[in-house]
Amino acid sequence: MRTLKAEGMHVRLGAKHVLQGVSASFAPGQVTAIIGPNGAGKSTLLACLAGLRRADTGTVHLGDKA
Repeated sequence: MRTLKAEGMHVRLGAKHVLQGVSASFAPGQVTAIIGPNGAGKSTLLACLAGLRRADTGTVHLGDKA
């Protein structure tokens, strides 16, 4: 199993910064909750982690693969 990592992710939708400098690491076998108010960027973060949306800057790695 490989660790999923996001580093320095920035996402902008129009003039609004949805994610700014988000970094996170998700270890295999652990349950993780992403919480926050509406409009905080939770769904955008998940879309980036799943490869459904590209971040303006930053990286996502699964193990050693981008």
